[in-house]
Amino acid sequence: MGNAHSAIEDMGVRLQVESLRQKHHELKRQLEFLHRHIALTPAEQVESARLKKEKLLLKDRIAALGGQV
Repeated sequence: MGNAHSAIEDMGVRLQVESLRQKHHELKRQLEFLHRHIALTPAEQVESARLKKEKLLLKDRIAALGGQV
């Protein structure tokens, strides 16, 4: 039973990593869209900083789970 439990945990971790990767990719896409502007408004600068921070946190969570971005 320990082996089956381990396999289930591994599958859960893989699913979690995949979900985090998808979120990371979406944040990357949003940042790329923002940075197409010649200059960012103050609100866009704040949004850019928030997205970068969230993206980095996701990358760290993915790495902690043993995955790669």
